[in-house]
Amino acid sequence: MIRRTRKEIMEFYGEDLKKQGLKFPEVANPEPLLYELDAIENEIFDETVRLLTKEFNTPVTSRWNITRAKQPGRKSKARSTLPGS
Repeated sequence: MIRRTRKEIMEFYGEDLKKQGLKFPEVANPEPLLYELDAIENEIFDETVRLLTKEFNTPVTSRWNITRAKQPGRKSKARSTLPGS
């Protein structure tokens, strides 16, 4: 199986796509999804991250560290890292 990016397909097969009337849909910017966890969900989440990091021997990354962003009085930096923010 050969995989190609949209850019590669447009570069190498652009004319063929036009002839067939095919095009890629426009991709919208990602939208932030904010989580609000209650105390029980927060405990479950923390335990899950602890088990995952223990199992795979990896540190907690910002991808999984949603609890920092939801602390009262703390501004999330996640929005500023999204394109178009």
